[in-house]
Amino acid sequence: MTHTLKNHKIEAIESVRIVASFFVVLLHYFPFEGTVKYIVDETARFAVPFFFVSSGYFLGIKWEEKQNFEVIARVIKKLCLLYVFWQLIYFLNPIKQEVIQMGVLEAYIYKFNTIFEGRTEDILFGGFGFHLWFLTSLLFSVLIVFVINPKNMNYLLVLAVTLYIIGVLAKAYAGTPIGLIFNFNSRNFIFFSLLPVTLGVFLGIEKRKLNMRQALWITFIGFAGHYSESFILRTYYQTDIMDYGFSTFLMGFGVFSIALNQPEFLNNKQLVNAGQYSLGIYCIHVLIGSRIIEDLNYDFSNPLNCYLLPIIVFIISYGLVYLIKKWKFANLFI
Repeated sequence: MTHTLKNHKIEAIESVRIVASFFVVLLHYFPFEGTVKYIVDETARFAVPFFFVSSGYFLGIKWEEKQNFEVIARVIKKLCLLYVFWQLIYFLNPIKQEVIQMGVLEAYIYKFNTIFEGRTEDILFGGFGFHLWFLTSLLFSVLIVFVINPKNMNYLLVLAVTLYIIGVLAKAYAGTPIGLIFNFNSRNFIFFSLLPVTLGVFLGIEKRKLNMRQALWITFIGFAGHYSESFILRTYYQTDIMDYGFSTFLMGFGVFSIALNQPEFLNNKQLVNAGQYSLGIYCIHVLIGSRIIEDLNYDFSNPLNCYLLPIIVFIISYGLVYLIKKWKFANLFI
């Protein structure tokens, strides 16, 4: 299997990227409740930390090759453009019921006010698209890594681990005796993202990787730990949603480390080629899902439709991103 560092791509990682993007769609658009929903949701939690680690890794490679802050400036510019562009797209995406009740202009005014009359956190982390927090969290993490400087990796790792622990205690464990209470969502900013991004940058700069045995063990520990934490919190502390726990970042880090070993089962040409569309799918899929549900009055009473919904959302998102990327300028936004 080729290892195309010249273009800053590794085929197995590209394959996992498109799979991870499908799991994100599943997380948001698998409408069942109960055990099946629980398994799907908790399994899908590997995807976002995987994206953070892989983003940090390729950024670390670029930094090591050029040692030039222009590399970081381009990444920051791209993330800012992505965030502003998709905020605009989601702002222009009308909520059907509000348009019917208020009229078009009033609906947009109301939509604008609901965000900009709220907290700064609501504007920076989510805004008009709840999932867009990923972009700004990645942006802030990149800024902190390179303000502190990757040469000070020990300090960065201590800071990242500390913030991650604080974030977990203020999120999943907030309702437990060891929990912390914050007046904001600690999933945002850098509590969750800094650790996987920093680990990715470190591996990219040092050209290091875990061997396959180590990667498999980390992945097993991550998934087993995440499920155990989730089960205990749901059973004893009535925590319905666990964005991330102490073990969650190990899920993404482990899967990334497996891919970094380039196993043959991930050497799938179709998946590799599809990997380039994963960011666009992540950004656009909520728009597609909302339009399908609102405009088509999607029938959730039919179990088959429930299973098909995330597949339909993924396929349409993939197709649109594929077509949009035909225009060169569109690469700035997807």
